[in-house]
Amino acid sequence: GRAFTEVYDTCGLTNREVCQIRFLTANQDFNGSRNFADLAERYKKDPSAFSVRQINSDPDAFIKTISVTKLSQTDKRASYAKNITQFLIDHGAEPFDIIDCFGRDVFRFREALIAYEGAGYGNKKTDMFIRDMIVLGVWTNVTGFEKIDVASDVNTIKIALKSGILNCEIPLVSS
Repeated sequence: GRAFTEVYDTCGLTNREVCQIRFLTANQDFNGSRNFADLAERYKKDPSAFSVRQINSDPDAFIKTISVTKLSQTDKRASYAKNITQFLIDHGAEPFDIIDCFGRDVFRFREALIAYEGAGYGNKKTDMFIRDMIVLGVWTNVTGFEKIDVASDVNTIKIALKSGILNCEIPLVSS
């Protein structure tokens, strides 16, 4: 129960602001390198740094703003920032409103985002972003959620085994 109904701290931001930050930074989260509270503070100091047009014109400044320049793969991060904002520009939408471009169907949105080349949104990051938007109540009145088939990773398998949700007759070996 509680593990799936935990309310995330939105740091006093509006739904629009939460969506702006999460959408523009989820593709930058390599191995849990970013936390929302830190990003929210950076947003509060300078909301214009999270502007779609500004990021698109200077993605290097954005990755400096969110303090990922000292982490690995800086060139990839700049490319992800540029491409995810181009996805929004191509659809004529801001992050909060992008779901409307897909008839408020999260499955259609998911497929388009994953297919967008070079934006840094694969299956897992896209699924996590959509989950956050639904759990936090940022996006309401959406359809297609039941069509999303989330693949288990090593962490969900461990939790399922420890909680007893999943049982198996043979020992599982993991690298």
